[in-house]
Amino acid sequence: MANYVGRVDWSFTATPMPTSTRFDGLARIVIVGPEQGAVHTELAAGAFRAGGWLRRHVHSFEEGLYILSGELTLVTDAGAETL
Repeated sequence: MANYVGRVDWSFTATPMPTSTRFDGLARIVIVGPEQGAVHTELAAGAFRAGGWLRRHVHSFEEGLYILSGELTLVTDAGAETL
C-alpha cells in the first residue's frame, strides 16, 4: 500500500520534458507509483506550457484529470471539448 500526504512542489513546471512524438510542452512528476510501492496505481502532477499537447492514447485502467487553471481541449472520436 502506498500513501502520500504532503504538498506538491510545483517548481518542476518550469522545465518541461524534451519534446517527443508523444508530447510537447509537458512537465510531469510522479508522486505515487512503483518507486513508492504502488503496484496498479499512479498519481502524477503535470502542467503544459501554452500550446503544449499530449498525443491521443489509451490506458488499460481508469484515468482521472483535474484542471487547476487554464483550459484543456480534449479530443475524442466524438469531437473536441474545451475543459
